[in-house]
Amino acid sequence: MKLDIIGSVASGKTTLAKNLSETYHVPFYQKDNIVWERTPNGDKKRDDKERDQLFQKIINSDDWIVEGSPRKLLRESFEKCDYIILLDIPLYKRLVDCS
Repeated sequence: MKLDIIGSVASGKTTLAKNLSETYHVPFYQKDNIVWERTPNGDKKRDDKERDQLFQKIINSDDWIVEGSPRKLLRESFEKCDYIILLDIPLYKRLVDCS
């Protein structure tokens, strides 16, 4: 399974990706964590080459779920994925769910 989940902030992308990952035993990746290296001293943006190599390794594997909307990564994952899920949640619902 190769799946890309996109949507607005707080639309449930990560929650859905985690649930699908657990149900189908497919690894999931947050695109933000591909763009940004998380360190104890704060986030550091990966250079384009490192980001692209990491993302290519993920999307060239047999099974994956990616979620998030960094534009630089959308086209490549869309070309390789089996399914795209767009979460189109109204703003008022996202605001209520976040509070």
